[in-house]
Amino acid sequence: ELARRIPAELPHVIPILIELRALDKAHSVDGLVAAHLANHGEELIDLKAFHYMLRQGRIVLLFDGFDELVTRVTYDQAADHLDTLLQAAQDKAKIVVASRTQHFKSQAQVLTALGEKVGVLPHRRVLGLEDFNPAQVRSYLIGRYGDEDAAEARLSALRDIGEILGLTSNPRMLSFIADLPEERLRAVAQAR
Repeated sequence: ELARRIPAELPHVIPILIELRALDKAHSVDGLVAAHLANHGEELIDLKAFHYMLRQGRIVLLFDGFDELVTRVTYDQAADHLDTLLQAAQDKAKIVVASRTQHFKSQAQVLTALGEKVGVLPHRRVLGLEDFNPAQVRSYLIGRYGDEDAAEARLSALRDIGEILGLTSNPRMLSFIADLPEERLRAVAQAR
C-alpha cells in the first residue's frame, strides 16, 4: 500500500519495494537493490547515484516480509538481516521494514529485536496495526460493498458462524472473508 500511495502523495520520493520472503542469505543493501532492479528490467544500475538519492531522502526502501525470514532461518540470523537492512539508514535515508508479528514468539520478542536494532536510529518509529473493533469491521464492509444493507447482510451471516466472526478483527482476514462468495459463506455456516 505504501509503494502504491507514495508516488501520488510524495511525488519527489521514489519507492523501491523489495520482498524479503525469497531471501535465503544475508545480502548487502546494494546487492538486494541491484538484484531487485535487474529482475525488473533495469540494465544500468548506478549504485553511486542510488546511494546519493537514498542519503538525500529521495528514495524510500520498503522491505516487506521480514517475519518470513524468521520462519526459515534462526532468529539470530533474521536479526542479522535486520542489521544489514538498517545499515543503509544514513543521513536522510527513508527505510521501512514491514513484518507481521504472529511469526514471533511474543510481542515482547518483536519489540526486543526491533527495539535493540532500531532504537539507536534517530527519527525512527516502530508502528503496529491494531485489530479492528466491531464498528471498524462494519465501516470496512460498508466501504467494501458500497452499501449498508449489503454490509449488514454479511455481518448477519458472519454472526451465524461465531468462529469466523472472531477473525474479522484482523484487517487482512476481513478482506479475505469479505471476498468470499455468498454461497461459500453459507456452506461454511452449514458445515460449522
